[in-house]
Amino acid sequence: MSIDYRKIIFTIIAISVLGTGGFFLYKYLTRPAEVTQPPIVPPSPTTEVPPTPIVSGSFKPVQLSCAKDNGVRLQELDFVNNPSAILLDDGRYRIYYDTVPYVVKSAVSSDGIFFTSEGIQKQGLPDTEETYVGSPSVIKADNKWMMYYQGSVMKPNASTKYKIFAGVSGSGLNFGGRGVVIDDQTSTFGAKNPEAVVLPGGKVRLYYLTSQGVKTALSDDGINFTPENGPIITGATGVSVINYLPEHYLALCAANPNLSKPELQTIRTLNAKNSVDFDPKACGQGSLALKPSIPFDFWGVQAPSIIRVRGAFRVFYQGFNVEPSLGGGSVILSATCSVEEI
Repeated sequence: MSIDYRKIIFTIIAISVLGTGGFFLYKYLTRPAEVTQPPIVPPSPTTEVPPTPIVSGSFKPVQLSCAKDNGVRLQELDFVNNPSAILLDDGRYRIYYDTVPYVVKSAVSSDGIFFTSEGIQKQGLPDTEETYVGSPSVIKADNKWMMYYQGSVMKPNASTKYKIFAGVSGSGLNFGGRGVVIDDQTSTFGAKNPEAVVLPGGKVRLYYLTSQGVKTALSDDGINFTPENGPIITGATGVSVINYLPEHYLALCAANPNLSKPELQTIRTLNAKNSVDFDPKACGQGSLALKPSIPFDFWGVQAPSIIRVRGAFRVFYQGFNVEPSLGGGSVILSATCSVEEI
């Protein structure tokens, strides 16, 4: 640090000639000029501009172009499966998912990247048809939250037979039971992996997996469902449906062409003018959206859940980072997607 000897000499002279009062007068007259800072103005909120629809006029099929987000959204000691993502009214994200000991939990996030556990939201009832529960799908309709989930008497395995149940909540947490809503006796494993969508008129359409493919059922009140013609999608292990535009629905389906090689499983996009007539009908023929990659989902991708967020789409899905035959190893991941014409 340099020393300003001239300032020291002037200070000594000022004190000796003018005294202490003169010294302070000297300091005042030689003080540095004040720098006036401009006022700090917080940035104005950015107005969200709605995305420009790609489809206008005649119906045009589209595909999702997805980039995987960095890192893992949710992970537990054993596994986390079957995410159901929603965007809350306050802008936060919530994911419902199943994990050991075959219960449904939820986690919440302000940015869609870092999630905090909210605990168990639905657990099985011993010695009932829903002793083991999982694969939730949650919607909000008529100021109440509805959860649709699969239940079974025995622990999930190759010979388990499932039914689909409904639960209700006023807050989106701690769901009470409303009983069986889908019992498909024609399917070798029953009905599982539900996906619920609220239609523009307020009805609820439920998609669910059977041994014949993805079937649907329709309800006026979200409790009493009438099965429809089906299956509407084949070759899928799960599906997520969203109303992209008026008279245009997108379905993300998980296609597995070889059950002995889960690393071949992909997530693909299907299009429909309504919410049932998807084209192509075979999931494996849809446009590729996501495929396995190192490091988090090398052993397979499945169970997509798509939501719209500020002009883009977020997809939360289940990825296997350990060979499924070794047990466990599944995590919940995410991707950010945009829409492109085919």
